[in-house]
Amino acid sequence: MKDEMAKPLGLTQRRGSFQLRIVIPKDLRGHYGGRTDFRISLGKLDKALAYPLAHRLRAENESEFAQKRLELNPHKVTEVTPQLAQAIASQVHALVLKQDDAARDEPES
Repeated sequence: MKDEMAKPLGLTQRRGSFQLRIVIPKDLRGHYGGRTDFRISLGKLDKALAYPLAHRLRAENESEFAQKRLELNPHKVTEVTPQLAQAIASQVHALVLKQDDAARDEPES
């Protein structure tokens, strides 16, 4: 039995080139300029490379949609748990590293 990965939702192949279509949820379309979907060209990959890449891109977009919903509907924090403190610290750390990288790449700015 060959272990094959399931075809990602929205992945099509035309003339040897893969394209991934990701539908933007209706409740978030206003935050994406009214767009209804993203179309991402994966190029001329073989199936063994295109499928995992499409799954990863879809997961990243779904994560972005979930994050956007959290930003739009924040929950009131009544207690800072150790897990919440760690999550906040991780986000701040990532932001500081990103800003540091940007400053190193373009020191004039």
